[in-house]
Amino acid sequence: MRAIAYFACLHRSFIVNLCHVQAIEDNAVLIGKKRIAISQTYLRDVLQRLNKF
Repeated sequence: MRAIAYFACLHRSFIVNLCHVQAIEDNAVLIGKKRIAISQTYLRDVLQRLNKF
């Protein structure tokens, strides 16, 4: 059985727990009332991880 990584890097300064991501809007994730931008470098990886989640 393969373990799923629950954390993803959004930017050099931000790592988030994918369990808490509520939505994605305009290259940013929404967690509660916070909006955190996703760097273009990490965008593909974040979207792939969320699709598997």
